[in-house]
Amino acid sequence: MSEPVETIPAAPAAQTDAPIHCAECRKYNHRDAVTCSACGAHLWVKCSKCRAKNLRTASRCARCHRRMRRRSFVLPRWGLRLRNRKQKRLVRAFCLLLLVGLAAWLVFHSLPEPERPPSNTAEPG
Repeated sequence: MSEPVETIPAAPAAQTDAPIHCAECRKYNHRDAVTCSACGAHLWVKCSKCRAKNLRTASRCARCHRRMRRRSFVLPRWGLRLRNRKQKRLVRAFCLLLLVGLAAWLVFHSLPEPERPPSNTAEPG
């Protein structure tokens, strides 16, 4: 008699049919789409080294594992990208100057007003 063969569960299917989300508006799109159906943003980018197609939200290339973009400090409200130390230092200095100015204004306005001496003006009469 032959022994029963133990079946190994199949590996989960690759996420080829899973929807992808847009990096701009966070809406889900069909995997075959090139641009977002809601905002029109590109969903895919090419790796600059191996030219492989990667999701825009990926931090590294799926084929060569190269970093997809340079790191940059982003001020989200204004969309301002600061890529070098000089720009970052300038923004930090400006913010520090604003904070010091605000603190000085608060201290100045919280002080009591000095007493004024009575005026010695003689009334004509």
